[in-house]
Amino acid sequence: MDLSSVDAELRDIHPTLSVQAFVDELGDRVDVETVDLVLASREVLARAKNRIGYAPSYVAVSILKTPGRWARNRQEFTPKRAAATPSADDLLKQRKQQERDACAAGEHDWGSLSWPEKDRGHCVRDFCGVGRASLDPEFASFLDGGEPPARPVLEGGLRWGA
Repeated sequence: MDLSSVDAELRDIHPTLSVQAFVDELGDRVDVETVDLVLASREVLARAKNRIGYAPSYVAVSILKTPGRWARNRQEFTPKRAAATPSADDLLKQRKQQERDACAAGEHDWGSLSWPEKDRGHCVRDFCGVGRASLDPEFASFLDGGEPPARPVLEGGLRWGA
């Protein structure tokens, strides 16, 4: 570590800062060779809310509290670039396409299970509207006066619409 260049950088930050001042303040509690004194001084003094009389003492307190934060050659945190968030219109188009694909595959939405069975006779997607009786013989027989189609069983043995 070239102490003369570090001293020059420290004096540019604050006239009372020097490597020797930090050695005096930190003593044998923290090895000055392992601490990035310039980074610590810049960040700590930039965040100071009050006027500082003796900067080495002020910075040394922070170094003593969190010495790992000021470690020399520490890997800096660089956040990854987040992928561009799709717009609401793009999300809506994507969802509509998924619904179209589902209807094309025969996976229609007959409406909420809480509705009476007779009201669940057509696909509720605005672009589809196919009649359930043409695809579900059990529902067709229900419309002709037969038994209603079996409802899915929920957790706890409860049935929708029962």
